[in-house]
Amino acid sequence: MTVIVDDAPTRVREDTEAPSPVLYQNDEEKFCKEMVSKLSDPEKETAAKTSYSYMSRSLSGKRSTEERDNHAAAMALRHLRAEKGDQDLALKKMQSTIAHREEIDVDGLRRCFYELEHPDEATANQYDEYRKNIRIQMGSAKAYVRGYDKKGRVLYSFVPRRKNSEDPEWYLKGYVYMMERALACTERKTGGAEDKVIVLFDYSGYKSAHSPPLSLAKKLVFLMSDHYPERLEHVFVLDAPLAFRAFWILIRPFIDPVTKAKVMFLTGKTAKSDKLGGLIEKNQAESFMLQGGKMPSDIDMESFLSRVPFDHAANEAQTAAIQEPILQQH
Repeated sequence: MTVIVDDAPTRVREDTEAPSPVLYQNDEEKFCKEMVSKLSDPEKETAAKTSYSYMSRSLSGKRSTEERDNHAAAMALRHLRAEKGDQDLALKKMQSTIAHREEIDVDGLRRCFYELEHPDEATANQYDEYRKNIRIQMGSAKAYVRGYDKKGRVLYSFVPRRKNSEDPEWYLKGYVYMMERALACTERKTGGAEDKVIVLFDYSGYKSAHSPPLSLAKKLVFLMSDHYPERLEHVFVLDAPLAFRAFWILIRPFIDPVTKAKVMFLTGKTAKSDKLGGLIEKNQAESFMLQGGKMPSDIDMESFLSRVPFDHAANEAQTAAIQEPILQQH
C-alpha cells in the first residue's frame, strides 16, 4: 500500500524508540499499576494507544507487554490526578474513556488519511466517510496545530470566526481528531517528556453569529473534560470582544474548575507579549499571538490533513516525510 505525494511514493517513518518514562510522585506509580491490573487486555491495549507512538509501533508488532502496560499506566495517572487521587473514581473514568475511544473509533480517525487502499472494503468505505467529514469540519482552518512552545508543547490554535459544520456528530469528532494530532505532536517533539498542549483562541473579528449552538459547545466541553484530563497546559483567549464574553458567561459554568483556572484572557499587544513572550519564540508564533510573530497566517489544510505526518505540526510540512500507511497486515 502506497501513498502518493507530488506523484512520488514515500515510505513510512517508523518510531524506533519508546517515549520517556512517566514521572510519578509519592504512591502514584503503585496506584496506577493497580488500576491497570484491573483492566482487561483489550482495555489495556486501547489505553496504551492513547500514545500515538505506541499505536504506530503496535500495528507492526513492534511493542512489548511491558511497554503496553507503561503507556496504559500513563493514562491511568492522568485520570488519577484529575480525580485528586481517588483511585476508584479514576478507574471508573478511565474505563469510560476507553469505551468512548472504541465507540467513536479514535484509532480510525487517526489512520484514515494514511490508508487510502485498505484491503477490507467495509473499513475502506468507513475511512472514506471519515476523510470526507474531517475535511468538512477542518477545511476552513477553524482549528489546527502549528508551532511549539519553548518546552516542545504544540500550539493548538482555534479561529472561531471561521465556519465549520454544526453536524452534532462530526462537530465533536473533528475536534477529537485535531486534539489527537496535537497530543501526537507534543509526544513526538519531546520524546514523551511532555504530554500537554497549549491552546490559543484568536478572537479577532469575532461576532456573536460565530458562536456555535450552546448545546454543542457544552458537549465539547464535557467531552474534553471527561476524556482528555490533564492534557491542557494553558488556554489563552486572545483579543476577545464583548460578543464572546457574553457567550463565555453562558459556557463558563460547565467548565471544570481545574480547566477554568488555566484560561487566561489577553487583549492587546502588550498583554500578549508579557505573557506569551516568555513561553513562545517568535519564529514559532503567528502574528495574532505575538507582534512580530514569524509564522505565516495562511495554512493549506488539505496538505496538512492528507500529506503531513499525523504527529507533525503544519509548519513542519517542508521537512517531514509523508506518514506511511501504518496498517500493512491483517
